[in-house]
Amino acid sequence: METVPFGPLTVSFDDAVLRPRPWTLAQSEWAAELATTVPEGPILELACGAGHIGQAAAVLTGRALVQVDRNPAAWCAVELALLDLFGKRAGVPVETLVGSPPPQGRFRYSAVIGETSEGAFDAQLRQYLQAGFRAIKIRLSGDFGRDAVKVAALERAGVASRLVRADAHNLWRDPREAIGYLRKLEFPFAAIEEPLALRDFAGMREVSRALEARVILDESLVKCVDFEPIREDPNRWVANVRVSKMGGLLRALECVEAARAAGVAVIVGAHVGETSLLTRAGLALGAFARDVLLAQEGALGTHLLERDITEPSLAYGTGGELDAGALARQPGLGLAISGASHATRGE
Repeated sequence: METVPFGPLTVSFDDAVLRPRPWTLAQSEWAAELATTVPEGPILELACGAGHIGQAAAVLTGRALVQVDRNPAAWCAVELALLDLFGKRAGVPVETLVGSPPPQGRFRYSAVIGETSEGAFDAQLRQYLQAGFRAIKIRLSGDFGRDAVKVAALERAGVASRLVRADAHNLWRDPREAIGYLRKLEFPFAAIEEPLALRDFAGMREVSRALEARVILDESLVKCVDFEPIREDPNRWVANVRVSKMGGLLRALECVEAARAAGVAVIVGAHVGETSLLTRAGLALGAFARDVLLAQEGALGTHLLERDITEPSLAYGTGGELDAGALARQPGLGLAISGASHATRGE
């Protein structure tokens, strides 16, 4: 670790961070000078990188600092509110503003079952299958007994392994350990999400080769530049692109375009507990990604929430499908904020 002065700051950094340079400080000083000519308010840094420029500018001006790369979900909320406002004022849907196709027709969603008890897993699986869902994603725990029970439930229900994705959520550090564990389950998943430590692309490539399954990148893929390590073998990878994770719809659209250019398939992902605002943004993203779309997650609406914050509330129906046709003709996001001040997750 090295420590150097950087204008009003003292910066400590290692080899993973670019060395602070005079021209970097010059940008901070320029931003501080510019700040004297604009109204009071925080500094917004869209691509903060190591964060040196924005931090120095904030100290020099005494203003608060909002860094999108450090607060992507917060900026996503601001961006969606602005896109909705601009679209409603112009009388056009958000897709017109961002230059993407409208979300026409039906979107089919995957069932997602998180880490839960054996009884709850069985009940959720049964509900999803009765509703007509096809593709399923399950969460692995790393406890072999618990995970073997999930696999057994899938087999009893007649669910084909080629329709099941497993979210390992960075459980292992050694690819050999991951390969051994997953082979022992004797259930050849269609894809494994984040089996190893964050950004261990070489190790995850080894897992993919050994299991003949694609690897889904979620936490390891937060910017368009993250496609660089996987360009050599795009068919081994799937990009999980979530609007809130990426820092808004615009950056998510850029990420899908980067995936398309790299030849990588896309899953439009979702956080558990998302309201219909993010479901609507996910529809815009799904429409843009349809030629590379492997699966779509979310659209839980009041299946999970005690109440949603919009009218209408967007949620999947029979077969896990959501008809987005009416939304394509509505200005902005096509939703109205309801009287509830917040959404609440169901018990």
